Amino acid sequence: MSAMKFIFADSQDFIDPGFDFERDEFTANRRVQHDDVYPHEFYPRPPYDGMLVSRAIVGDERWKGKYTTSQSMRFRREGASAFLRYDPARWNGMLIGDCGAFSYVRAEVPPYTVPEMVEYYSSCGFTHGVSIDHVILQYCEELDGPSLFPDAVPPEWMRRFDLTSRLAEEFLDYCGQSGVSFHPIGVAQGWSPKSYSEAVRRLVGMGYDYVALGGMVPLKSAQIRRVLDQVRATVGDSVRLHMFGFTRADDLASFAGYGIESFDSTSPLLRAFKDDKKNYLGSKRWYTAIRVPMADESLPLKKAILSGSKSQCALRDMESAAIAALRGYAMHEHSMDVALEPVVRYGSELGKPVPVDAYRDTLHDRPWEQCPCRACKEAQINVVIFRGANRNRRRGFHNLWEFYRQLCELRGNGDFDS
Repeated sequence: MSAMKFIFADSQDFIDPGFDFERDEFTANRRVQHDDVYPHEFYPRPPYDGMLVSRAIVGDERWKGKYTTSQSMRFRREGASAFLRYDPARWNGMLIGDCGAFSYVRAEVPPYTVPEMVEYYSSCGFTHGVSIDHVILQYCEELDGPSLFPDAVPPEWMRRFDLTSRLAEEFLDYCGQSGVSFHPIGVAQGWSPKSYSEAVRRLVGMGYDYVALGGMVPLKSAQIRRVLDQVRATVGDSVRLHMFGFTRADDLASFAGYGIESFDSTSPLLRAFKDDKKNYLGSKRWYTAIRVPMADESLPLKKAILSGSKSQCALRDMESAAIAALRGYAMHEHSMDVALEPVVRYGSELGKPVPVDAYRDTLHDRPWEQCPCRACKEAQINVVIFRGANRNRRRGFHNLWEFYRQLCELRGNGDFDS
């Protein structure tokens, strides 16, 4: 499996490299945009093969993205590489731009025009630009039969299918006329293996040699594989495939035989603070992070304090005791039971069951001690403590590093430097 490039979808996830875990304090005089770092700056080399930036994230005068107005203007002025401080030439990487179709999924039509997107990709210096698409919200394999598009296919699905195909054709034509420097990628949308394969067949017929499969985020691994089977049976192995929003990171090996050129995902990072159980990726399994929220910042605790049902001073004392106990355990100063007692007591104040057994697994295996990545070396046990953005994102950085290490191993292209 020589390809299978991992593209990290940017969502402005960076950390303060000098954060003080003992005092829970940021670096003095810290300027977020200048002093905080991306994963590719934190590690000796990027833990991915490129980055993807959706226009919906950047935003503009019509569409409010995740970037601030000043960030959006600077992105357009400086270009993607300078803004992200990521040089694709240095790392033999990719900078992919797309529209962010899920952000306007409820709209009648996409908010962008073909000339507008081509100019945007060109001016921002992307290495690859994706055609405009409109997501089909449903998936139904039962509609596949002798007829390619049976009458049972909802008209809205067909409208979005045809619109995406038509925009892809206009996009490729306009790229050819404009002599763009980026590589065009055509998007295929569908609701079943046959519809996806027909979309890809049309794109290849237009002249695309790189095709992205969109709208597959909610699909299960088996469904995605059936789509890939049909696509490869229809167009062969020559066309390069990109998988948008690939969330099946735990099942990468089962996709190795499909000749997937690239996929984008934020899943390894997001699991660090959005998954209930799988927060820290070890070399062989996921671990649960140990929750010790900040008493003054946890929304449930703040509400309880304001209502008078809980004492702020008492919560702060329990919080401090839990952190101290975990640090003591990390230094081999006391047992796991001694460490867990204040953690469980404080965790119970949140009104939810405390996953004691999962915490025991994490503490017993001490995965942070076995990992050579910078996040684990510097943060040590803090990397498995669910608490504040700088711990949680560091765990996300570690997850990216470990995920990419495993991917490199699967690809057979050598070890990934820490």
